[in-house]
Amino acid sequence: MRSERHWLPTRARVWLDEKSREWWFRGLDARCRDRLELYGREEELRRLVEDARVEYETKHAKRAVDERAKTHLQAASLALATYRKLLPWYRGNQTKVLEVIKEQMGERTSPMVRTLLRLTNYVSTDKYQLTTRRLELMLMDYGLGFQSQFSKSDEAAEVRIHSCFYHDIFAEEGAPELTSCCCCSIDRMWFDWLDPQKHGLEFESGESLAQGDKQCIFRIQKVDNT
Repeated sequence: MRSERHWLPTRARVWLDEKSREWWFRGLDARCRDRLELYGREEELRRLVEDARVEYETKHAKRAVDERAKTHLQAASLALATYRKLLPWYRGNQTKVLEVIKEQMGERTSPMVRTLLRLTNYVSTDKYQLTTRRLELMLMDYGLGFQSQFSKSDEAAEVRIHSCFYHDIFAEEGAPELTSCCCCSIDRMWFDWLDPQKHGLEFESGESLAQGDKQCIFRIQKVDNT
């Protein structure tokens, strides 16, 4: 059974959440400088997003069932608030606004993360154990706000997510399209660089709640290249 405790002490978790919120708004400032539609509107956007963030966190406070869920609630509220406040400025163009959200979620830094993952994989003496451990840690970070299960054998490991904290909030708020760039793409980043020919491991994620399936599946499978 998963523990309700966060992987950090409460004080450290609160500090990290505050820093994450600060980084989010710094990122928004950068987006405003990069885009003509947003140029010079940093202060206005900060105010609008912060007010909406507080509103969404208050509305969905009952979902914060453990320490990790409090962190997820802040992340989901920031993404939703930013999305909703930017849509009118982009005349309802969801594609354009989702591009901004993806950048906020770390799309620009994902190549660096994948490079670091490749390096740690290269020096590992047991690539399967290293990679499946990352899968377990991902599950631990979900906390009780997700309904999920983990299974592992000598040949494969799998996570099945039956209820996603982010998808539940976004769907209830009428913005399910946010799930794929705020949750799914972040999780896949840890594994989608795997090359069966090079690493002897294959990553599969065929089903997704964001695509209308009944569950999300992340699977790591050993591949025999002999």
